[in-house]
Amino acid sequence: MLVVSPFSAYRLWTPTELTTQFWFDSTDVSTITMVDNNVEVWQDKSGNNRHISQPDSLLRPNYLANALNNKSVVSFTLNDFLYLENIGNLFPSGFDIYVVMKPISGASVPYFS
Repeated sequence: MLVVSPFSAYRLWTPTELTTQFWFDSTDVSTITMVDNNVEVWQDKSGNNRHISQPDSLLRPNYLANALNNKSVVSFTLNDFLYLENIGNLFPSGFDIYVVMKPISGASVPYFS
């Protein structure tokens, strides 16, 4: 990842430099539990143990090895999702989410992979 700031030169960074509440890394297959290449559990790398999961096999996203610039991805279709249980009042004043994704070309609606 690259940080761009008017006050500093370009520099690489990782989520470990930020105060993260959760961190899901599709390139780290050791954090993903799969059944038939479908993601059942995706473990949080932030150290907060906020893992996401999907008990329903019909609603699990696909794991695609080396799919984007030789990086593995988790691909969600329209109905796929993963649960973050017991989120409670984790974000009482709002939050920011940073996602790296690629639009599916030719889709009639803006689906992402």
